[in-house]
Amino acid sequence: MKSRHDEYLNHLVEELLETEQYQGIVTNAKYGNSHRLIGEIDVVGIYGKLMDFYEVKSFPSRGNLKKALDQLSRAREYFKKDLEGDNFIYTPHTGIITPEKAMSLIEYN
Repeated sequence: MKSRHDEYLNHLVEELLETEQYQGIVTNAKYGNSHRLIGEIDVVGIYGKLMDFYEVKSFPSRGNLKKALDQLSRAREYFKKDLEGDNFIYTPHTGIITPEKAMSLIEYN
């Protein structure tokens, strides 16, 4: 049985596939080294050397948005020398939003 998070993740992937903007899409991409897992990105959209990161949250609460921003920041920091791209947050309530939009929602709440 799929969790709500998995359903939302699959919906996002379908949405991204329809846009045909990426050469590849990876879900649940873990990163770290052989000794320690540092984190996991829900969805990575790949186009050439660009990688866009997406974090999926069930609801755009202040806590969820802050956690997503932290996760994206940590991942981008880890890959900063190798990969360029943008960060996004997806919830079924907001759709795909930028970190800047997430910050404005946090300040509003």
